[in-house]
Amino acid sequence: MSTLAEKKTCTIIIPCYNEEAVIFRSLTALTTFLDTQPAYQWSVIAVSDGSTDSTVAEIQKCIATYEGDHCIVLHIIEKNAGKGNAIQEGALQLDTDYYGFIDADLSLDYTCIIPKMLELFAKADIIIAKRETRERGGYSKLRAIGSRTFSWLARTMFSLPYTDIQCGLKFFTKAGKDVLLEIEQTRFSFDVEFLVRARKKGLRIAEHVVSWKHNNDSSVGGSDMVRYVLDLFSITEIVYTKKKFTLIYAVAAVSISLICFGWTLKYGFFFSDDFTWLWHGSRIWRGEL
Repeated sequence: MSTLAEKKTCTIIIPCYNEEAVIFRSLTALTTFLDTQPAYQWSVIAVSDGSTDSTVAEIQKCIATYEGDHCIVLHIIEKNAGKGNAIQEGALQLDTDYYGFIDADLSLDYTCIIPKMLELFAKADIIIAKRETRERGGYSKLRAIGSRTFSWLARTMFSLPYTDIQCGLKFFTKAGKDVLLEIEQTRFSFDVEFLVRARKKGLRIAEHVVSWKHNNDSSVGGSDMVRYVLDLFSITEIVYTKKKFTLIYAVAAVSISLICFGWTLKYGFFFSDDFTWLWHGSRIWRGEL
């Protein structure tokens, strides 16, 4: 058995935004499991990303309940700045050999990866969880289409050979942490920028299959998906030369113009403001147009 001096250290970051319903239970379950994994010396950092509910109080209650038994750290960000920013802030709090992050609801089965980390890190600098089992009654049709479209665009634009880019369970070395701290897109598309930057620096990236259970309380909506797709174009500056970058924008602009023109020909109107396009979109979705 490894002695304390021989153990590698690992910090797991849990970004939290209004997670009062699950965070106490999640911290308890995660730290209890980590106690059964002696290969590492574990720390868990719960980062409240501008939460307006009792998330902070629930985390503090958990820390008080297990004081001396588990290393749980609370870090508070006053104003919501996105999941990526919360993970960056969490990574800055402790200096350890390895880092990881997981969604606050623990919908991803971390027990599939953590026991195999020594083996996985022998061949990779970043470990990405790949969701395999999807329970019925998961994403709404609109959310599923948007998520698949975003993932396809990201993989195509940046030649990313990974199945599940946006999976909320990843582990990485200190080299991965250095890349993480360079990320500028701190919301939904931060995973894409993380992988793009890591590949550009030559870091080894591996996928590992996990099971998961979808949480229907996701706050990501249709308008968010549009913004995240636009974020992808800013990430192209990392990969492409100025000439190719300009060409991509030109092709995108022409494509969007043609889509808008075709929409106008088919339906006889275009979006005059945010509320109009939502209203017309709902009518089309219901088959009224």
